[in-house]
Amino acid sequence: MTNEFIEINDVSVNYEINNLLAVSGLDMKIKSGSFSAVVGPSGCGKSTLMKILSGLIKPTTGNVKINNFEVTGPQNFVGMAFQNPVMMPWRKTLENVLIPFEILKQNKSKKENIEEAIKLLKIVGLGDFIDSYPWQLSGGMQQRASLCRALVHKPKLLVLDEPFAALDAFTREELWCVLRDLWIDHKFTTLLVTHDLREAAFLADKIFVMSARPGKITNVHNVNFKHKRDLKITYSEKFVKLTQNLRKEISNNRS
Repeated sequence: MTNEFIEINDVSVNYEINNLLAVSGLDMKIKSGSFSAVVGPSGCGKSTLMKILSGLIKPTTGNVKINNFEVTGPQNFVGMAFQNPVMMPWRKTLENVLIPFEILKQNKSKKENIEEAIKLLKIVGLGDFIDSYPWQLSGGMQQRASLCRALVHKPKLLVLDEPFAALDAFTREELWCVLRDLWIDHKFTTLLVTHDLREAAFLADKIFVMSARPGKITNVHNVNFKHKRDLKITYSEKFVKLTQNLRKEISNNRS
């Protein structure tokens, strides 16, 4: 038995349709309850990493283990949120958040599921919008609802693929703090893929840097800023130095 929650061992993924080797020799180890981020140049295989973790695709070589079990297909203990909130326009906010309960087998009653969803919506500031349709919500509000939907079934692993990239700077930082607070309160294992180096440094305890395609891990940074982190830390010398080092490594990886 190992104390690592996620283990990616010498994984490669080759897409046969266009004979594209997306990742090769990919190795990662992530502890339970930790918050990790993955950064790298465009096209380095970050989205492929998300897919193999969620079981949407199988590695060509190597293996992926979560909680000591090999991932062989879609996982019901994984919550996912993407850059596009993908809200169903004909469903109200609460109905959108409840979708995981309709897909996954749960022992809870419908009443309990609704209570859990409303509780989360209140935490992220959407308590007054449970009966609103997506077109009545701002982009930031839709992304809050998307986070609630990813977390409502209490997944062991939260996978985030550029969840705040389409938002303005102020809304993005506001949602960093929302995610920070949710993670501190619930300690679900989190893996964030992002191009925003400030986002990675503010949220994560560990940052993995990937090479250009075929992607693999070239650098790992342990982020030692204490929790609960305030946005003021982003102006500190240590924080700026960390983001500069990340930028330099990614730039070197592109060449």
